[in-house]
Amino acid sequence: MKNYKLAIVRPDGNVIPKGFYNSQELGLAQQLAALNIDVDVYYAGNVNKVTSTLVDSQGEGVVTLIELPFYIIPLIQQAIFPQLLTELKKRTYDLIQVNEYNDLICNQVVNYAHKKNIPTIVYQGMYKNMSGRFNELYTAFHNTFLLKGFIKKTSNTLTKTKAAADFLAAKGFNNPQVLPVGLDLQAFPENQSIQENNTRQKYSIPESHKIIIYVGNFEKRRNINFLLDIATTCKDDNITFLFIGEGVLYSEAQQIKKEQQLNNVILPGRLPQKELPTIYQIADLFLLASDYEIYGMVVLEAMFYSVPVISNNTAGPASIINTYINGVIIDDLEKEQWINTIKDLLNDSDALSSLKAKAKEKIINELTWEKIAQLYLNNVIKK
Repeated sequence: MKNYKLAIVRPDGNVIPKGFYNSQELGLAQQLAALNIDVDVYYAGNVNKVTSTLVDSQGEGVVTLIELPFYIIPLIQQAIFPQLLTELKKRTYDLIQVNEYNDLICNQVVNYAHKKNIPTIVYQGMYKNMSGRFNELYTAFHNTFLLKGFIKKTSNTLTKTKAAADFLAAKGFNNPQVLPVGLDLQAFPENQSIQENNTRQKYSIPESHKIIIYVGNFEKRRNINFLLDIATTCKDDNITFLFIGEGVLYSEAQQIKKEQQLNNVILPGRLPQKELPTIYQIADLFLLASDYEIYGMVVLEAMFYSVPVISNNTAGPASIINTYINGVIIDDLEKEQWINTIKDLLNDSDALSSLKAKAKEKIINELTWEKIAQLYLNNVIKK
C-alpha cells in the first residue's frame, strides 16, 4: 500500500540553503516521514532547472526537497515559480499545503488542486497586512477579486499563532486552527557539559558576570539600538551582553559600542549553528525586542537550553511564553521596565531557576516537531 503523499509549497522567494538546520517546512516534513508520510517540499532555489534532493529522515516516509527557479515581482516582492504547476502535475498527492493565503503562487496552486479534487490547506504565519503603498494596493485587489474564491477552495486553515488565526478569521476564513511551529531537537545537541564549555574564556567574560544574549539579524524591526541602550544603562553592573548576528545595522551597532565605550557588549557577528549551543548553555536571559515576529524560532532555541526569554508583545513570543512562568512578555519598549525586569530576575536566583526549568519543559512537552507532526497527522491528515 502506498504511503500518504503530501506537498508543501513555500511561496517565499528567500532561498533557504541546503542543510539549513531551522527550516520549518523541512522540520515538519522529516517528522511526518517518521510517521510514514511521503512529503515533497517545494522551495525557491538558486537553480537554473528544477532540482530534486532526498532529505535524510526516519521511518518509511520519504522527504524530497524540490528546488525551483523563480523570479520576483519587484513592487510587491512576491516570488513566481514558472515550473511549479508542471512539477505538481508530475506527481500524485493526497493533500497540498500552501504557506500564507495572499501570495499569487498560492492562489495558483489552490486553483490547480481544486480542479484536480486535491484537498488543500493554508498554513498562515503573517498576522498583519503587508505595509507599503504597492502592497496595500495588491491587498485591496486580492481581497476584492481573489480572496472569496481562495477561501471556498481550501479545505482547512492552520495558523502558527492565535494572532494569525484572528487575522484570518477577520478575513472570512472559517474557524482557523492554531498549529504551532516546532523545534528540531536533532539540530541542538546537549552532550557538551558546562565544564567543557570555554565560551567565557573565548570572549573574556568574567566569571562574576551574568550573560544576556540576543541571536538574530541586526535590522530595524529587531530594535538593536534599544538593546544597546539597555546595555549602556547597565555598564556598571556585572552583566555581559552578547549580541550575535549581522545585518544592515551591524556596523552602526559596532560604532555605538565604540562611542559609548561599551566594554560590557560583545558583537561577534554571525556564528555557525554548531557554536550556538555553547552560547545558550552559559546564558542567563535572552532579549527579543522585535516590532513584528511571526513566530520566533530563536525563542524555541533559547528556551530549549533553559534560557528564559524577555520579549515585547508580538504574535510569536506571546504564543510561546507564559509570563513569569517560563519567560516574560512586556507590552512595549519602555527601557526602565525592561531593565527593572532584567535586574529583578538576575537578583532572584530562585525565580530565575524556576523560569529556566519551565522554559525547557515547555519546549520538550509541547513544541518539538515530533509533537507537532503527531498533531498534524491526527488533526489534518486523519481528519
